[in-house]
Amino acid sequence: MRKYTNVTAIVLMAGQGKRLGMKIPKACVEIQGVSLLAHNLCWLYAAGIRKAIFVTGFKKFLVESYLKSLPIYIKNNFDIKLVHNRWWLQKENGYSAYLGLRKCNTKKFMLLMGDHFFSGSIGEMLENLPSFWLVEMVDKKMQYVSPKGATKLLVKGNIVLKSSKYLRRFNALDTGLFFGDVKQVLHISERMIRQNKTKWNDVVNDLIKKHQVGGMTTSDFFWFGINTKQQLRTLINIIKKGKYEYL
Repeated sequence: MRKYTNVTAIVLMAGQGKRLGMKIPKACVEIQGVSLLAHNLCWLYAAGIRKAIFVTGFKKFLVESYLKSLPIYIKNNFDIKLVHNRWWLQKENGYSAYLGLRKCNTKKFMLLMGDHFFSGSIGEMLENLPSFWLVEMVDKKMQYVSPKGATKLLVKGNIVLKSSKYLRRFNALDTGLFFGDVKQVLHISERMIRQNKTKWNDVVNDLIKKHQVGGMTTSDFFWFGINTKQQLRTLINIIKKGKYEYL
């Protein structure tokens, strides 16, 4: 297995997730006895990632507790840092991404939403990333995730042209998984923060204007966002049917 020591994974998990109706961070939700946090960290490990920054907010002590209960082989082979977003109620996920990027000591980063489930191999994709400042995994099939409420994309070839929840004309969905150049994206992120724009999609759209956002997909990649109880039940049913691997 190849190890990508030049890539740091930034996991955004500061939000409360009121729509899910639970009093814990969404990344701590358990499916078949395993937290989403633990699953995604093991998925990163299988992909060859060995550095991760978790950006916490709501009930950060629970995240710390879940990290302590990870399997020994993960804890012993992962460089894990915790960064706390104390403004998680006032500032959105773009600010959490900014805090994570500031702590990166690698040239490249991989950003994922902590309330999303990911499955499938991404090693080949890490080997062949196009030369954009930011590349995102896009979902062109839209088989399991409804466009309603999701961030929609207009993609032409391997270039993302538009990104918004309110697009009427779109051909893909944002999966919540990104790869990028730390220096370039941090620079844009800092400028967005100065303009009081604290959504991650503010950063994405600024990079789109510069024609610096690429879109990629692989045949066996799967994602699922968990924002509501119904979405959680849907994901559990998908996993029970054995369509996608869960730890």
